[in-house]
Amino acid sequence: MDRILLFATMLVMTFSFSSCSKDEVVDINRSSDEIAFNAYTSTPTKAKVIDADNFFVFNVYGYRTVTNYSGVTPLITYIDNLPVVREDATKTWTHDGKYYWPIDGTKLQFFAISPLNEQVTEYKTYESSYPTFIYTVNDAGVNQNDLTLSTSLNQEKSAGDLNLEFKHVLSQINFSLKGEADGFIYTVKNVELQNIKNSGKFLFDGTEGLGSWSDQAGKVNYLHTLSSFDIDGKNPKPINNEDKIMILMPQTTSDDAKIKVTYSVIQKLTNTKIFEGFKEVSISSSTWLKNTNVRYILTLPIGGKEITISAEVDKWDDENSEDLFILELNKKDVTISLLENNTEMLITKLIPANDEATYEWVSSDPSVAKVNSTTGEVTAIRLGSAIITVTAKIGEKILDTATCNVTVVGNIIFEDAVFKEELFKITPSIDTSGDGEISVSEAGAYEGVLDFDYKNITNIEEIKYFTKISELSLNVIESLTKIDVSKNIALEKLDCALTGISTLDVSNNINLTFLYCSNTNIDVLDVSNNTLLKTLRCSHTNIATLDLSNNKSLALLDIQANKNIKTIDISNNKDLIQLNISNLDISTIEISDKQSLLNLYCVGSSISTLDVSNNALLRSLYCGNTDISVLDVSKNENLNILNCSDMDINVLDVSKNLKLTNLDCGSMKNISELDIAKNINLTSLNCNGMDISTLDLSNNKLLKYLYCDDMDISVLDVSNHVYLEEFSCKNCLNLSGSGAVVGQLDISSSPGIYNFDCRNTPEIKSFLVESSIDINNLPSRWLGIGGRPITQ
Repeated sequence: MDRILLFATMLVMTFSFSSCSKDEVVDINRSSDEIAFNAYTSTPTKAKVIDADNFFVFNVYGYRTVTNYSGVTPLITYIDNLPVVREDATKTWTHDGKYYWPIDGTKLQFFAISPLNEQVTEYKTYESSYPTFIYTVNDAGVNQNDLTLSTSLNQEKSAGDLNLEFKHVLSQINFSLKGEADGFIYTVKNVELQNIKNSGKFLFDGTEGLGSWSDQAGKVNYLHTLSSFDIDGKNPKPINNEDKIMILMPQTTSDDAKIKVTYSVIQKLTNTKIFEGFKEVSISSSTWLKNTNVRYILTLPIGGKEITISAEVDKWDDENSEDLFILELNKKDVTISLLENNTEMLITKLIPANDEATYEWVSSDPSVAKVNSTTGEVTAIRLGSAIITVTAKIGEKILDTATCNVTVVGNIIFEDAVFKEELFKITPSIDTSGDGEISVSEAGAYEGVLDFDYKNITNIEEIKYFTKISELSLNVIESLTKIDVSKNIALEKLDCALTGISTLDVSNNINLTFLYCSNTNIDVLDVSNNTLLKTLRCSHTNIATLDLSNNKSLALLDIQANKNIKTIDISNNKDLIQLNISNLDISTIEISDKQSLLNLYCVGSSISTLDVSNNALLRSLYCGNTDISVLDVSKNENLNILNCSDMDINVLDVSKNLKLTNLDCGSMKNISELDIAKNINLTSLNCNGMDISTLDLSNNKLLKYLYCDDMDISVLDVSNHVYLEEFSCKNCLNLSGSGAVVGQLDISSSPGIYNFDCRNTPEIKSFLVESSIDINNLPSRWLGIGGRPITQ
């Protein structure tokens, strides 16, 4: 069967349609059979406002048959993608050729889409189905288009025009917001729909409802950023801006679909901000039908509660539409410096967007600042002020205007007022001219130190002008997320530890000798160009690899607690004085050639062997809580500090370490004997939890700090230790005193003890203390005396 299907794209207006000659296809009467169309809809579209004044083009597709069409017969092309245009709303529609009603009883089928653009794809006809097409909704709300359809099937020549009534086939999503309680101002920054399906397949079906959607897919977020959107208490406020109305794919939303609202709350009475953040509410399994208007009403909590939500669903036409355009600029005020980067790009935003709009730019004083009439780029010419005005027009019709105040200066423009304020606190003053500003030349002449530790700075972009500074300290500024020191080529010392940075480039800082970037989120650090580097502290970061082959002058290296580092090569760093690899997941470390090494820290690392026999100058060794089973420090006669607690070694020989002042060997369960008779310089000893039964301290009379908790010793003689300041022997269940008198602990020779803990020592019956101690008012840090007798 032959038939004709016309596929048209048209919108809210009435027009006459005439077409190319097709008398070779069907019988026609050229004198009276020319086709004329009358198309209309009850309301204009909402996202991109289109009406009779700005509708200028549509396309038509046609097919023919001699019988009624019900979607189950083949279609024969009659009109193939015919553009129909007009210059403006006052002109008639024109197109190539003419088209006529057939006079032999052939039926015509009309399908219409408006607008036909790149969002409509894969239009297809079938032998046993109505036509289909794929539609994808634009991501950005301001770029979303409405979509209207119309059908008129099985038509023959009539007495009048063919009337096509267009209906909306997408879903319109709107928002209204209100506060939880009165007495507060709720300022909404943005509203975002998350995880929304954005594409689907539409099938015409010849019914009054036009057809149906299927195969909805995708997962897209739709963000509406609001400016100065304040809600007073519980008074609902709708978001009515045309670019804030979402025209979306009809669907049943997915399980993870939700609405996210970012806002803050200020109490009016005290003008105190009590909340700033975001709340989310699920809209999973919500049904959005075509040609409906869904308005979500969100109640914003004051603080930690959840958002409550309700919804109103109406016919699309219940929402009034307005043909209103708003023109915005990305900046209302801008300051441009003549010294560097003397241009600024102004960007327009027309609400609702209109592809036919043109923009005219003009400067009130081109001698101060000129503007490119096409792009909106402003260029500073001389010191002064000017107003840049842009006008949006369609033809001669003015839609709206916007302005930007431009100030041209000759000084550095600081993005962060706090940074500028701190610079003016530095002495001698950087502002040598005394004009209250800092010029590029003044910044470039400053050769001193810049220290901003603990300051609430968020942006130091202008640090690039201080090309001669030797030191820059930014310690403990978590609000600082970006640091660019590529222009600071004279920099010798950089401290950016405990900041919020995630990247750091020091490749241009070839004079750098000190770099401290610990406790940051950086995951890559390239120091290959920093050949003068002597101190590198980059602990507690996300760094996984570190190439130190070019850093032959390195004296101090601290890479502790970098969980991603599995190996470290320090073979070229022979002048190391201090090395900290604590809490690293590395299995070996080679230090036999580090003869200058003074301090080694490897606590909590994964190393199982450690050879320090060639490190004769070693003064401090921290190797506790490792899998090391043998520790030989007999060659380390300069050792002052040894921390080997919580290790599984069987023997600890410190007889050669006569300079030892601090020994921590707590929790070494495998050692049954501790001989410290030759370590007469000991001032601190920790042997908590050791499995030894005797402890001879007779030669260790310089002890200030003694910790021997949880031990099985019965005698602990400190009667001759006059320098003791801290002494703890708690949980020594068998300790019966100092030996001279059974049951008595003698601390009478230690008048300076301020921390003393003897809790849970049941065998000690009394205490002998120095005569200056007030036994009726013992020091507050003396613990465990209880009611036991005290004598002097």
